[in-house]
Amino acid sequence: MSATLCRGVYCNARRAVYRNTVLFIMPSVHEGFGMPVTEAMVCGARVVLSGIPVFEEIAGADARYIDPMDVEGRRPCRMVLGA
Repeated sequence: MSATLCRGVYCNARRAVYRNTVLFIMPSVHEGFGMPVTEAMVCGARVVLSGIPVFEEIAGADARYIDPMDVEGRRPCRMVLGA
């Protein structure tokens, strides 16, 4: 069996990682397409993302959004977790 290392997680294990994710948080200020966001959502992970246009376009209403520079804005992370 062969696998390719992709950003620290073997490609064939990535699906299992995302499926076992309780909450995927990506507080990025600058982002390209956002492939990790798409992968996490396809595997059913709940996501909290920066409120930047690329993420809003990718995830729409299926994500919670935060301002990554605002500590109080991270409150949705706790709401999603039920805390």
